[in-house]
Amino acid sequence: VKIKVDNLRKAKQTDEQAITAVHEAGHAVVCAALLGEVPVKVVAASAGGGEGLNIIKWKKSRSKEYTLSMAAVYLAGIEAEKMVFGGMHASAIGAQNDLEEVTNLISEMVQGSGLQNPWNAHPEPVRNAQRKLRDVDHKTVVLIEEMLISAKEKAAAILKKHQKAFHALSLELFATPVMDREQVRAVFAENGLEASALKDYYRNKLLALGKT
Repeated sequence: VKIKVDNLRKAKQTDEQAITAVHEAGHAVVCAALLGEVPVKVVAASAGGGEGLNIIKWKKSRSKEYTLSMAAVYLAGIEAEKMVFGGMHASAIGAQNDLEEVTNLISEMVQGSGLQNPWNAHPEPVRNAQRKLRDVDHKTVVLIEEMLISAKEKAAAILKKHQKAFHALSLELFATPVMDREQVRAVFAENGLEASALKDYYRNKLLALGKT
């Protein structure tokens, strides 16, 4: 059986791969900077052509802060393309799925989870078949749009702040389309980006109650 995955490691260095390298580097940089986690793997090409992916292990317990950071990670690929190629030349490759995922993520946060108050703008909320709160006058839609804009701006700011690491990883992915966590971490370390996740936050907060 011939496995096509090995072909991914061969850099074709086409326009499609250039777009994908920049897009995926954007996701990886913002993930490391905001969440303190380097993706498990970053792929800047697929067996079928110019698609890529970041394998990220999202946390199951998602606070408001973590969810907003996730949103910035989703939007970082698009913002990365705009920064390198210009807004008029950003590609639809990968963007549609990112936008769908981030919109669903923020919509659930606002309308379903209760992490963002007010999650319902009407004094008498209407419930659907899944018993999720609905906004009959569309005020939460405006809130969702505002949060998505905020996440987009945060992603752009992170990429600008860590431009050296962003550019370095983009070029590395253009030359080496498949990189594992340690390879990506090494590129970041060489270019001033140290990923450091906040460990045991909830555990330490709870144990601190016994010390007061």
